Amino acid sequence: MTYIAWALYVEGPTDSEYLKVLIPRLIGHLLRGSNGALTTVPELPAHIFGIPRLDLDRIASRVCEGRDAFHILFVHGDTGGRALADQLPNRTCALCRRIEENCGFPRSRCVVAAPNREIEAWTLADISALRRVFGLSANASVRSLPTAPTEVESLRDPKRVTQDFLQSIQRGTRNRKTRWPFELIAQEQEINLLLQVPSFARFSAALRDALRGLGHPDI
Repeated sequence: MTYIAWALYVEGPTDSEYLKVLIPRLIGHLLRGSNGALTTVPELPAHIFGIPRLDLDRIASRVCEGRDAFHILFVHGDTGGRALADQLPNRTCALCRRIEENCGFPRSRCVVAAPNREIEAWTLADISALRRVFGLSANASVRSLPTAPTEVESLRDPKRVTQDFLQSIQRGTRNRKTRWPFELIAQEQEINLLLQVPSFARFSAALRDALRGLGHPDI
């Protein structure tokens, strides 16, 4: 029996809500059927870094202080518009390099999660999961949402899509949902559908490499 602990760097609280549910599910999905040792994956991260935001040196210092508590560090960064996309290597890959330089934490176990534009794009990848979360019937109109996982990458403003959808289902109801339910969506989504989203597939591939280095070479 082995134990794979993990930690998370995020840029905002909603990113944390989503990823801290999704990450252990994805690890379990990738390890399913592996010939490696039986593995326990904790449901919660050993540490959450980045809220509030700190500069790279302070983040790297905190990660290095806690590095004995986890095997994999997940580093989140939204690409947003062109300006944020151009800065992404300085916010994610640079942090991974800094941690490796400061305390030898392996670069291969610093896994970057970089959704196209915003994390909301990943939450829209499974329309059936959204129907279940919001209690909608199979024939209820959801025309404002992308119908296929491959479509979420092309959304110009995923956050606005979620807000518009919330408004559309709240009209005329007393039980108003005031926020996007990141945790519930992460719990309901089919991993195989998420893997059809290119940025999520890259995230999964990097995690697969990290798991291979932790004793699961055949996944």
